[in-house]
Amino acid sequence: MQDQIIHVLSIKGFAKEESLAVAVGLEVSEIVLIAQSLIEEGLLENSRIGMKLTEKGKRAAAKVLEDVRETTDVAALEAFYQAFTPINQDYKKSVSSWQIKTVGESAEPNDHEDAEYDQRVLTEMFKDHDSLKHLVATHLASCPLLRDYARRLEIAFAQVTAGHEQFVTGALIDSYHTVWFEFHEALIRLSGRDRATEAAAGRAD
Repeated sequence: MQDQIIHVLSIKGFAKEESLAVAVGLEVSEIVLIAQSLIEEGLLENSRIGMKLTEKGKRAAAKVLEDVRETTDVAALEAFYQAFTPINQDYKKSVSSWQIKTVGESAEPNDHEDAEYDQRVLTEMFKDHDSLKHLVATHLASCPLLRDYARRLEIAFAQVTAGHEQFVTGALIDSYHTVWFEFHEALIRLSGRDRATEAAAGRAD
C-alpha cells in the first residue's frame, strides 16, 4: 500500500490525508500511520496544502512505475491506450459542454439551470463508461496500479447517478473528472509517453 500512496501522490502533486484515504480505499487513520512511516523514511513531507513527495519520494515513485512495467503486458497496455484515445476525446468534449453551454453561436458558462441540457450532456459523457470498464478488465489485467482507477471511477459514477453533480467535475474531491485526469496521466507515464507530446498530438489537455 505504500507504493500505491507514493504513486497517487506522484500524480496528484499533493494531497491531504482525507483525499489520499479516498484515493487508495483506506481509512484516514490508516493513512496517517502509513504517511508517518513514509515521512520518517524521508519520502514524504508536510506542506501547507497537504503531503507531497520529497526528491527521494519522487525517485521512489519512478521506481514504482519501473517495477510495474516489468510485470505489465506492454502489448495489452498499448492496445488499451489506442482504444482509450477516442473515448478520451469524446469525454473531453462532454466536459467542455458541461462547463460551457453553447446555443447557436452563443457560448457562456453553464449555470446548470437547464436540467434537460445537463442530462443530455451527462448521457453523452458517460456513454462509454461500461465500455471503458470492459477495456480495463480486458487489457489491464496485469496492472493493478491502473485497474484501481476503474474502482475510483465507478465510485464517482455512482455518486453522479445518485444526483450528486459535484462528482462530475469537482476539483477538490474524487470526482469523475479528477479520477479520469489522474488515470490518463498514470497511463501516459506508464506507457512511456509524456503529457507535452500527447497534448501536441491532441490526445491530452
